[in-house]
Amino acid sequence: IDGNPSDVTRTGKYGAALTKPNDPTQDGYTFSNWQPTPPAPSLPSTFPAENATYTAQWTPADNTPYRVEHYQESAISGGTYDLAHTDNLSGTTGANAAYTPKAYEGFTHQSGLTEINGTVQQSGTINADGTTVVKLYYKRNEITVTFKPNGGKIDGNPSDVTRTGKYGAAL
Repeated sequence: IDGNPSDVTRTGKYGAALTKPNDPTQDGYTFSNWQPTPPAPSLPSTFPAENATYTAQWTPADNTPYRVEHYQESAISGGTYDLAHTDNLSGTTGANAAYTPKAYEGFTHQSGLTEINGTVQQSGTINADGTTVVKLYYKRNEITVTFKPNGGKIDGNPSDVTRTGKYGAAL
Protein backbone atom coordinates (compact mmCIF):
# COMPACT_ATOMS: atom_id res chain seq x y z
CA ILE A 1 0.00 0.00 0.00
CA ASP A 2 1.55 3.30 -1.05
CA GLY A 3 4.77 1.37 -1.73
CA ASN A 4 4.73 -0.24 1.72
CA PRO A 5 4.33 -4.05 2.04
CA SER A 6 3.08 -3.67 5.65
CA ASP A 7 -0.36 -2.86 7.00
CA VAL A 8 -1.35 0.80 7.09
CA THR A 9 -3.14 2.11 10.18
CA ARG A 10 -5.13 5.33 10.40
CA THR A 11 -6.14 6.72 13.78
CA GLY A 12 -8.73 9.41 14.35
CA LYS A 13 -11.81 10.44 16.27
CA TYR A 14 -15.32 9.29 15.42
CA GLY A 15 -16.73 11.33 12.55
CA ALA A 16 -13.39 12.84 11.49
CA ALA A 17 -12.47 12.57 7.81
CA LEU A 18 -10.86 9.23 6.97
CA THR A 19 -8.31 9.37 4.16
CA LYS A 20 -7.95 5.93 2.68
CA PRO A 21 -4.58 4.86 1.27
CA ASN A 22 -4.05 4.41 -2.45
CA ASP A 23 -5.24 1.10 -3.81
CA PRO A 24 -2.61 -1.59 -3.19
CA THR A 25 -0.75 -3.42 -5.95
CA GLN A 26 0.41 -7.03 -6.22
CA ASP A 27 2.16 -8.82 -9.10
CA GLY A 28 -0.25 -10.97 -11.09
CA TYR A 29 -3.39 -9.63 -9.41
CA THR A 30 -5.84 -6.75 -9.76
CA PHE A 31 -7.11 -4.98 -6.66
CA SER A 32 -10.89 -5.56 -6.35
CA ASN A 33 -12.03 -3.78 -3.20
CA TRP A 34 -11.62 -3.42 0.57
CA GLN A 35 -13.46 -6.01 2.64
CA PRO A 36 -14.48 -4.51 5.98
CA THR A 37 -14.43 -6.33 9.32
CA PRO A 38 -16.98 -6.02 10.80
CA PRO A 39 -19.06 -6.14 7.59
CA ALA A 40 -20.26 -2.79 6.24
CA PRO A 41 -21.91 -1.73 2.99
CA SER A 42 -18.91 0.37 1.85
CA LEU A 43 -15.63 1.97 2.90
CA PRO A 44 -16.53 4.97 5.08
CA SER A 45 -15.31 8.51 4.39
CA THR A 46 -15.22 9.26 8.14
CA PHE A 47 -13.89 7.32 11.13
CA PRO A 48 -16.48 4.79 12.36
CA ALA A 49 -17.77 4.51 15.95
CA GLU A 50 -15.56 1.49 16.66
CA ASN A 51 -12.28 -0.04 15.49
CA ALA A 52 -12.44 -1.64 12.04
CA THR A 53 -10.14 -3.53 9.70
CA TYR A 54 -10.26 -3.39 5.91
CA THR A 55 -8.56 -6.19 3.98
CA ALA A 56 -7.63 -5.95 0.30
CA GLN A 57 -9.45 -8.36 -2.00
CA TRP A 58 -7.72 -9.52 -5.18
CA THR A 59 -8.71 -10.88 -8.57
CA PRO A 60 -6.12 -12.98 -10.45
CA ALA A 61 -4.83 -11.11 -13.52
CA ASP A 62 -5.69 -12.74 -16.84
CA ASN A 63 -2.62 -11.44 -18.67
CA THR A 64 0.23 -12.89 -16.61
CA PRO A 65 3.13 -13.82 -18.91
CA TYR A 66 4.79 -17.25 -19.07
CA ARG A 67 7.09 -19.04 -21.51
CA VAL A 68 6.99 -22.42 -23.24
CA GLU A 69 10.40 -23.57 -24.49
CA HIS A 70 10.76 -26.41 -27.02
CA TYR A 71 14.02 -28.41 -26.92
CA GLN A 72 15.12 -30.88 -29.60
CA GLU A 73 17.60 -33.67 -28.99
CA SER A 74 20.75 -32.23 -30.51
CA ALA A 75 23.24 -35.08 -30.72
CA ILE A 76 22.72 -38.19 -32.81
CA SER A 77 24.04 -40.18 -29.85
CA GLY A 78 21.37 -38.58 -27.65
CA GLY A 79 21.24 -37.08 -24.22
CA THR A 80 21.61 -33.37 -24.95
CA TYR A 81 18.95 -30.91 -26.09
CA ASP A 82 19.06 -27.51 -27.78
CA LEU A 83 16.39 -24.80 -27.62
CA ALA A 84 14.49 -24.89 -30.92
CA HIS A 85 11.64 -22.44 -30.27
CA THR A 86 10.06 -20.28 -27.55
CA ASP A 87 6.37 -19.40 -27.23
CA ASN A 88 5.66 -16.28 -25.14
CA LEU A 89 2.16 -16.74 -23.75
CA SER A 90 -0.09 -15.25 -21.09
CA GLY A 91 -2.81 -16.61 -18.86
CA THR A 92 -4.54 -16.21 -15.51
CA THR A 93 -2.40 -16.14 -12.37
CA GLY A 94 -2.76 -19.46 -10.54
CA ALA A 95 -4.36 -21.20 -13.54
CA ASN A 96 -2.81 -24.11 -15.43
CA ALA A 97 0.16 -23.13 -17.59
CA ALA A 98 -1.31 -24.50 -20.82
CA TYR A 99 0.97 -25.65 -23.63
CA THR A 100 0.72 -27.47 -26.94
CA PRO A 101 3.59 -29.70 -28.10
CA LYS A 102 4.81 -28.95 -31.62
CA ALA A 103 5.09 -31.44 -34.45
CA TYR A 104 8.74 -31.48 -35.56
CA GLU A 105 9.71 -33.73 -38.46
CA GLY A 106 11.86 -36.59 -37.19
CA PHE A 107 11.23 -35.87 -33.50
CA THR A 108 8.71 -37.13 -30.91
CA HIS A 109 7.56 -35.13 -27.90
CA GLN A 110 8.64 -36.79 -24.62
CA SER A 111 5.80 -35.89 -22.21
CA GLY A 112 7.55 -37.62 -19.30
CA LEU A 113 10.40 -35.08 -19.51
CA THR A 114 8.18 -31.98 -19.33
CA GLU A 115 9.43 -29.45 -16.77
CA ILE A 116 7.42 -26.63 -15.24
CA ASN A 117 9.36 -24.18 -13.08
CA GLY A 118 12.29 -26.60 -12.86
CA THR A 119 10.24 -29.61 -11.70
CA VAL A 120 9.50 -32.60 -13.93
CA GLN A 121 5.69 -32.57 -14.09
CA GLN A 122 3.09 -32.42 -16.82
CA SER A 123 1.01 -29.61 -15.33
CA GLY A 124 1.67 -26.59 -13.15
CA THR A 125 0.30 -23.15 -12.46
CA ILE A 126 1.20 -19.69 -13.72
CA ASN A 127 3.26 -17.77 -11.16
CA ALA A 128 1.99 -14.28 -10.28
CA ASP A 129 5.40 -12.74 -10.98
CA GLY A 130 5.48 -13.93 -14.62
CA THR A 131 8.46 -16.27 -14.14
CA THR A 132 6.76 -19.53 -15.14
CA VAL A 133 8.75 -21.54 -17.71
CA VAL A 134 7.47 -24.75 -19.31
CA LYS A 135 10.14 -26.87 -21.02
CA LEU A 136 9.11 -29.48 -23.59
CA TYR A 137 11.59 -32.03 -24.91
CA TYR A 138 11.61 -33.81 -28.29
CA LYS A 139 13.68 -36.94 -28.89
CA ARG A 140 15.08 -37.88 -32.30
CA ASN A 141 13.09 -40.74 -33.84
CA GLU A 142 14.76 -44.10 -34.39
CA ILE A 143 14.53 -44.79 -38.14
CA THR A 144 14.82 -48.14 -39.94
CA VAL A 145 15.57 -48.28 -43.66
CA THR A 146 15.30 -51.58 -45.52
CA PHE A 147 16.89 -52.23 -48.92
CA LYS A 148 15.24 -55.05 -50.88
CA PRO A 149 17.37 -56.55 -53.64
CA ASN A 150 14.19 -57.68 -55.48
CA GLY A 151 15.81 -60.72 -57.12
CA GLY A 152 19.31 -59.23 -57.11
CA LYS A 153 22.03 -59.13 -54.49
CA ILE A 154 23.36 -56.42 -52.18
CA ASP A 155 27.06 -56.87 -51.46
CA GLY A 156 26.67 -60.47 -52.70
CA ASN A 157 23.71 -61.11 -50.38
CA PRO A 158 20.26 -61.92 -51.84
CA SER A 159 18.52 -61.00 -48.55
CA ASP A 160 17.13 -57.66 -47.46
CA VAL A 161 19.61 -55.26 -45.84
CA THR A 162 18.41 -53.16 -42.91
CA ARG A 163 19.99 -50.02 -41.44
CA THR A 164 18.82 -48.38 -38.22
CA GLY A 165 19.75 -44.98 -36.85
CA LYS A 166 18.42 -41.73 -35.47
CA TYR A 167 16.73 -39.10 -37.60
CA GLY A 168 19.42 -36.98 -39.25
CA ALA A 169 22.24 -39.49 -38.83
CA ALA A 170 24.36 -40.42 -41.84
CA LEU A 171 22.95 -43.42 -43.72
